[in-house]
Amino acid sequence: MPVLWIVGTGRCGSTLLHELLAAHPEVAVITNLDDRLGALRRGGRGNAALVRIGTTLPSVAGRRVAPSEAYRTLSAIDPGFAEPCRDLHDDDVHPPVAAGLRALVERRCASQQATTFVHKHTGWPRLGYLAEALPDVRIVHVVRDGRAVAASWLRQGWWDGWHGPDRWRWGPLPDDLADLWHKEEQSFTALAGLGWRLLIDTYDRTAPLLPTAPLEIRYEDLVVAPERELDRVLALVGLPPSPAVADAVRRANIRSVGRDAWRAGLRPTEAERLERVLVPTLAARGYGASS
Repeated sequence: MPVLWIVGTGRCGSTLLHELLAAHPEVAVITNLDDRLGALRRGGRGNAALVRIGTTLPSVAGRRVAPSEAYRTLSAIDPGFAEPCRDLHDDDVHPPVAAGLRALVERRCASQQATTFVHKHTGWPRLGYLAEALPDVRIVHVVRDGRAVAASWLRQGWWDGWHGPDRWRWGPLPDDLADLWHKEEQSFTALAGLGWRLLIDTYDRTAPLLPTAPLEIRYEDLVVAPERELDRVLALVGLPPSPAVADAVRRANIRSVGRDAWRAGLRPTEAERLERVLVPTLAARGYGASS
């Protein structure tokens, strides 16, 4: 059964891609409502219909029904999945976990009368873990300019870099990145950038181990030509373009922002620090110096 799994750093556009793909009639998802109700909605029946009509259920979910990272659901299968201090590898997948994930996929597709399960998570890529648990998985990596990601992280309540790299969710920084942080006078802005760099570097190191090459989507391309990028993703799992997805794109009213918009929320000296710690990783992804 086809499984399409989206990975990204967070604040990278993976949510937008996930929601647009959920409009496809052959796609099954886990919604925020499903994740909240847990065992009461084990098959997620009706998930797809709720997402596609944009239903709001404030008395139940408190917000619009939408595809979810579903960490409650996944943690019921593997308590270590949601917030590991390091990337997850194939050795971290024990037989009950693999069986549970495969059952989850089959149950959601059967209940939602879909052929393809689509999910996403952010943070550590967990590529080796996913390939071991779901051998036929296809991976889409959403990447965004690390300067924009880091600037956004600093405004998020979940970002725990304020505690320092000895107490945040990513575990201790590698020596080379730790040295950079100290050279930048332990700037939190620099630390956010180094967090993005750590996750991207981890992805780049583990992606070649996958049996099927992943597809990389740039956020900047997605917002400029969403239907083109969506067709590329759908083709990865053999799904045709869908008018429902095109309608979802129109409803989303996607807007591009200037490539230097991230600077607006930072002091000039902190923006310079951010660029300094990200130079090699930005360049490898084709992100040039800002103006």
